[in-house]
Amino acid sequence: GALGGGGGGGEGLAWAVTRNWILYNSPLEEATGGNSEGDTVAETEAKAAHGGLLLALGLHKHLGALEKPDLYRYLNKGHEATTVGLLLGMAAHHSGTADPVANIIIRMHIPNTYDSSGASASVASELTSSAQAAALAALGLLYLGTNNRQIAEFLLSEMGRRPTTDRCEDRESYSLSAGLALGLVTLGGGGSGGGSDG
Repeated sequence: GALGGGGGGGEGLAWAVTRNWILYNSPLEEATGGNSEGDTVAETEAKAAHGGLLLALGLHKHLGALEKPDLYRYLNKGHEATTVGLLLGMAAHHSGTADPVANIIIRMHIPNTYDSSGASASVASELTSSAQAAALAALGLLYLGTNNRQIAEFLLSEMGRRPTTDRCEDRESYSLSAGLALGLVTLGGGGSGGGSDG
């Protein structure tokens, strides 16, 4: 096939996913310049499918082919499904490692992780609720099984945080994501006396 292939029989992948292959298959750079307004149904579906592809590539540990500027360009496009797919894919790629670059990118999508200077409120208004919920789940994947006390306490506080909007379903998805993330962070730590503070 076009992507190589090992001839069958469970040999594993005989090809590597490259940065160029990922970017070449991205529908975000086409005629609309990545702007979601005015997209046709086909363009919207292609962007959503690419978000799913980014998640799949992360699950298979192929997102390391992308460089920091590529990640920024993807997130700067503002397409919701792409943002969600990239956040979760990046976290899956780095699961359990607390990778500093992935950590920064994920935390940029969680408003309550900003300082008290008021930046949180302005950023929160620009983030979709789906991206915020995905970022919480991604944080859990990134810290999978680490029992990091600081992250666990943050996620616990996010579960009970008062809603900032009137949209009840957004609050429920946010709390659920925080709870799932908390479970991922503390996974396998039932018998330990405490977690790491880092």
